[in-house]
Amino acid sequence: LATAAVIALATATASLASTGWSTGDVNMRQGPGTSYYTVGAIPRCAFLTVYAEDRGWYQVDWGGVVGWVSGIYLTRSDSHCQYQRTAFV
Repeated sequence: LATAAVIALATATASLASTGWSTGDVNMRQGPGTSYYTVGAIPRCAFLTVYAEDRGWYQVDWGGVVGWVSGIYLTRSDSHCQYQRTAFV
């Protein structure tokens, strides 16, 4: 019964997953807040799978590592990552 519950939760979580990109270099943490230990660092413009939200913090998967990132550093679009021409005078 416990195994069935875990499978059901994993399936529900996967079906709610969305995608996003990091807007800057950001620490990934064990839980939703700065009081949790850092489990990795995500570079700017990294593609992320987003699973859950908790008070402005998002549970994400980056390269097989799951952790939490502040929503300040997430976006649904990668438009900020596109190359922009700069005119040199």
